Amino acid sequence: MKKLALVFVLAIFAPALLLGVLALRTAGRQRMIMEQQEVELRQKETDELAEKVRALLADEQRSFLDAVDRLRARVGSQELGEDFSARLPGEWVRDCIGFAVDQNGVVLSPKARSASDAATRDFLRENGAFLGNQAAAEVYQPYAKNSFQAASKSAAGYVQSPAAAAPAAQAGELSLDAAKASEGNLKSNTYKDDLDADAATLSAQKLRAVNPQNQQAAAPAVPLSQLYFATSRFRQLVADGHDGVLARFVEDELVVIFWVRPAGLDQYILGAQIKATDLFQAIRPGLDPFEAVHAPLDPFASSFSRGRSPDACIAILDDRARPVALSLPDFTASWKTPFVATEIGETLPHWEAALYLVHPDSVSQSAHLITLTLYGLVGLAIGAIAWGSLLIAADTRRQLSLAQKKTDFVSNVSHELKTPLTSIRMFAELLHERRVTDPAKTADYLRIIRLEAERLTRLINNVLDFARLERNQKHYTRSLTDLHPEIERLWQAQSEHLRAQGFETRSAIAPGPWWALVDADAIVQVIVNLLSNAEKYSIEKKEIELRATLEDRDIRISILDRGSGVPMGEEKKIFESFYRAHDSLSSGIPGSGLGLTLAVRIARDHGGDIHCEHRPGGGSIFTLSLPRDEPPAPL
Repeated sequence: MKKLALVFVLAIFAPALLLGVLALRTAGRQRMIMEQQEVELRQKETDELAEKVRALLADEQRSFLDAVDRLRARVGSQELGEDFSARLPGEWVRDCIGFAVDQNGVVLSPKARSASDAATRDFLRENGAFLGNQAAAEVYQPYAKNSFQAASKSAAGYVQSPAAAAPAAQAGELSLDAAKASEGNLKSNTYKDDLDADAATLSAQKLRAVNPQNQQAAAPAVPLSQLYFATSRFRQLVADGHDGVLARFVEDELVVIFWVRPAGLDQYILGAQIKATDLFQAIRPGLDPFEAVHAPLDPFASSFSRGRSPDACIAILDDRARPVALSLPDFTASWKTPFVATEIGETLPHWEAALYLVHPDSVSQSAHLITLTLYGLVGLAIGAIAWGSLLIAADTRRQLSLAQKKTDFVSNVSHELKTPLTSIRMFAELLHERRVTDPAKTADYLRIIRLEAERLTRLINNVLDFARLERNQKHYTRSLTDLHPEIERLWQAQSEHLRAQGFETRSAIAPGPWWALVDADAIVQVIVNLLSNAEKYSIEKKEIELRATLEDRDIRISILDRGSGVPMGEEKKIFESFYRAHDSLSSGIPGSGLGLTLAVRIARDHGGDIHCEHRPGGGSIFTLSLPRDEPPAPL
């Protein structure tokens, strides 16, 4: 048993327990995996939205270039340069201010002396020195080429240079600075890749306008922007390029400058300044997630589907983290802390495509639920293994106990067979050799031979009947029988035998008839087994009593003795196969351990049962109960 238990623990339970522990450790990581998967899916949505915005901004730049080409085709070079600010609104319907600068740095349009509206005067005051190359400014610009398309392919921009912008000069016709920077020097001072080439001109990146939740675990502080800005003069920024986009903050307001050097007019730079908010309103229709049929368009399609409520809100945030577009108009949140966010790029620096969960705790709750489910399944599996182990151990103990009982049964039966055979052989030899001449002794020896033969027959019948019951081959011949005369005849014969063995016998038998549908021989066998059991265990005080009573539905036959009794707690075990409260070899009490087993099985096959209880004053009471039947109808 110990070896079997050790093998089970080492081969099954220990590996299963180890796998359970590993599974529980994996369950602890499940939440992080779930959240990471959610972040990756949501980040893809904001990346797609930011890419869409960049594409629309590139389209807006191309529309500006197309407008300039149309003007160039209709208007002469000098006239176009001097009157560009007035002609541009007719071709490019945007809330912007056009300007023209010649190669000497003179602002040709609009002119300071002819500026009649406040917006134009403010434009010249804020940009005159910068466009005239008299002052540097912090400017965001695509880094690979002077085109928006290059910027849309990377979130990185220019390396920062010192944020020292000179006060703007008075607006007017300004001369180009004599000092011109070469394109090589421009790159060495502004490109992110040349960080170590001119370290003295670099400054720290600016903080983003938002602090996405998916980055707070790694860095609780607000993260740095991936965009870089250059502090430079206008001439250095445009260099020899054909067209481009610049973004800068003027009096804490973001403005975007589209510029172009028209083909055949290399002496002019034509451009337009538009506020970032006005520029976004121009591209807004291409981002509206709801058209007339309320069908979501890219990039919002990943968050919406017709006929169900969205689980997230996508927003476009300006440089102050204020929403300028929402996929759910009535949605509110802490705008500075989106779930995920993507920077739009250098054209709209510090603008973000952000995503907010409608139910912020849904991700953690789902992960927590899955973790709990995994914990539960692992716990259930370990519990099932433990429970199975207990069942296997219990069954193993039962099988070992049964094997031991069978071994004891073989020994007991061998002993029980040997004893009557020895007596029969001894007395038969004495009678055969005629050594006994006394007639009384001869009769006594013949009686002993008969009793031992009956004992041997009863033992063999018990073994054979048990084998039939085990194979479900025991057959009964049932008939409506009056058990009263059967019990009377049985008690008369058994009481004589018991008195001959020195027992004091008493009986209290209720008058008949006792009608029952039974196999009378089988019921007689049950009572004989009970009387034999009482006889064997009554060693000191030999007293046996038979009581038979009629109840409303039952016939009850009780055998009372003053024997050694049944040990406490074994009242049910004594009916198990091969079980004996006292071993016949060690206690000297004969028996095979099958008598009570056969008796209770026969009783239950007849719809009855046998119960054992302790008798006050010592001994035991075994009660056989059988169901009564109605008497047969008179003929």
